[in-house]
Amino acid sequence: MGDNKALYDMAVSHADVTMENHFRPDYTSYHVVVYDKDTGEKIKGVTHQGYSDSSMWARGQSWGYLWLYHGL
Repeated sequence: MGDNKALYDMAVSHADVTMENHFRPDYTSYHVVVYDKDTGEKIKGVTHQGYSDSSMWARGQSWGYLWLYHGL
């Protein structure tokens, strides 16, 4: 991110919000999270490419683990 603290802060905030809202207590992930456009509050988590909204999004979850592995 170079020397731009504002971009760094934005990236960290995005990561924090993603960890809070895209993952269930068992660490499976939603495909999409719907947010209120005015408040930014989470409305619901959905899984368009999975069995149901309560099932894990396996392909997306595997991409997340791959990203994490390469980022370490």
